[in-house]
Amino acid sequence: MNNSETKAPYCNFITPPDFSPDSMPNILLVDLSWEEIEEIAVWFKNTNTATGYNVYLYQDTMWEPDWLSTVKDSMQYVIVNTATSAITDVKMRWIKEPTTWYYGPVQFKGSDQQLNRPLDWFLKHAK
Repeated sequence: MNNSETKAPYCNFITPPDFSPDSMPNILLVDLSWEEIEEIAVWFKNTNTATGYNVYLYQDTMWEPDWLSTVKDSMQYVIVNTATSAITDVKMRWIKEPTTWYYGPVQFKGSDQQLNRPLDWFLKHAK
């Protein structure tokens, strides 16, 4: 690649115990189904966005609470599924934060952070 070429934005999908050294916006997806993750991955593959993302994936079955805590502190954005899981208490605390969006069976009146599906956040914010 020569200096006049620019690398197209890309998306890293990261799971415990890994971290990405790339300086892109970080987003944490919590308790999404594999189908929802795949939908986001396919969207990134087929969409020309100006920004790439480090997409951190966590499901309660991974049981890496230290990693989750460390990762959460470095996230610009978080999307959580409100379905009941082993980390429901943690997710409910995060929903109160302005950088957290949510979707799922538990709804909160008057919240502008609610999504119909996780991909909606990317459709709105990833340009």
